[in-house]
Amino acid sequence: MSAEKLKHTPGPWKTPGHDIPNVHVYGSGRFPAIVAYCPALVNAGGAGTAPDERVANAKLIASAPDLLAALELLLTRADSIDQSATHDGLQNIAAIVGARYAIAKAKGEA
Repeated sequence: MSAEKLKHTPGPWKTPGHDIPNVHVYGSGRFPAIVAYCPALVNAGGAGTAPDERVANAKLIASAPDLLAALELLLTRADSIDQSATHDGLQNIAAIVGARYAIAKAKGEA
């Protein structure tokens, strides 16, 4: 994906350390910006998001640019994947459709 087409902060994104109770995800570059914030959400009953869950959420968010790039690369090779009306082919088609939907969702197009 070329830089001029990006609408999001370029990757890689990182979760350096875990500043519990809140976890931040940072972009790359000389002055990395916070691209996501996973706070210790506390509801009226006093229950909040567990620290391990906040860290896991931050790691999932930080992997987003890599996942997007991997799906886009996978789809460049989709023509060579079996897409016949066999069991395997139909499962491949479902995976390709799912990958296309995930890419569109990540780009705000779904």
